[in-house]
Amino acid sequence: MNFIKATIDRIEECFAVLRTDDTQEILWPLKSLPKEAKEGMAVRLILSTDENEEEERKKIAKTLLNEILQNSEEK
Repeated sequence: MNFIKATIDRIEECFAVLRTDDTQEILWPLKSLPKEAKEGMAVRLILSTDENEEEERKKIAKTLLNEILQNSEEK
């Protein structure tokens, strides 16, 4: 499993600034953080693929493209 370790550097209006081990900053929505999250807390961002979502997006794109092509042929 791929993940990124980070620390909650600071909390601003509607997002938290996460600082990774290699000093990069990531802006993260507060609503997506655990309720107990606070400045200085260590967090782990887990990265994974979502094949179902990818397939769904492909289906939607194909449907839209077919509709566009059908409409252009009717004119």
